[in-house]
Amino acid sequence: MLNKNNKLIAALFVFISTCYYSQINLVPNPSFESYTTCPNNFGQINYAKPWFRPTTGTTDYYNGCAPASTYYNVPVTSLGICPSNSGFGMAGLDVIDNIFGSFIYREYLAVKLLTPLVNSKKYYVTYYIRLADSARYATNQINIYFGDSIYKNSFDTINVIPQIQNPPSNYVTTKTSWTKLQGSFIPNGGENYLYIGNFKHPMTNDTVFVNGGYKFNYTLSYYFVDDVCVSDDSLYSENWLTEIKNSKKSKFIFYPNPVENHLFIKSTESGFDFKLFDVHGIECSFERKNDFLDLTSLGAGIYFLFCTNKGNTYQYKIVKK
Repeated sequence: MLNKNNKLIAALFVFISTCYYSQINLVPNPSFESYTTCPNNFGQINYAKPWFRPTTGTTDYYNGCAPASTYYNVPVTSLGICPSNSGFGMAGLDVIDNIFGSFIYREYLAVKLLTPLVNSKKYYVTYYIRLADSARYATNQINIYFGDSIYKNSFDTINVIPQIQNPPSNYVTTKTSWTKLQGSFIPNGGENYLYIGNFKHPMTNDTVFVNGGYKFNYTLSYYFVDDVCVSDDSLYSENWLTEIKNSKKSKFIFYPNPVENHLFIKSTESGFDFKLFDVHGIECSFERKNDFLDLTSLGAGIYFLFCTNKGNTYQYKIVKK
């Protein structure tokens, strides 16, 4: 028999697990929170699985779990101070690096969707970008393409026509806040990959000069990316991030996630009680250490961790390898 607190947690689990498995957001790991390893160098977006680099361009990953000295921490990055739009993770890519025409260089961000897109169904897309402190150029060419699997063994342009295009007049120049980009489209059907980047021919790129800052002044247009959503529900697409932010006020980092045995805890708060449930809502046993949870006894799969403190409960999805 469940006690009152367990009943509340179980009810919350049912609500949250329904949200996860309804697949309203077709983008897995949409806020770059889950990772296999903390980033410590450039080009490590593959640590935020299932995101990957579809070219040889070195798309970057940033997370609060990384030491600040590596410059791949959040908010201390290699190109300036930048808090993530939500949570502790974000991506970064060099959108344009041929300002002087000496060479062509592009970086892209890619992920396989949870399910392929359906013909004749309308989809709504939202994503957030922010120009890096050290960038000296801003652009209007941070767009999204949906299609089949692409890998290009070079670092130049992927020549496709993106379905979601930033308006030509919208040069995102701000370095002090995140800019929300959005759009909608009806696919041909079957598209199961999403790509973010600059798909425009390099001879026709649009840029504007902005003053560089931080430690360096790079002659490039570099943007951080966070919180990507693709949904056939326009209301959910508009409001999903507010719901996510409201559920993550506890200032927690759990790593690594996916986890093999030991789930480490990093937090500015203390005095939390932890409960873990599997996908069937059954509470699981584990051993709690000073700075980590020992999950050795658990089988591989998806779990939901509930953290309770001062009457507030926060939830996290944990993947056990």
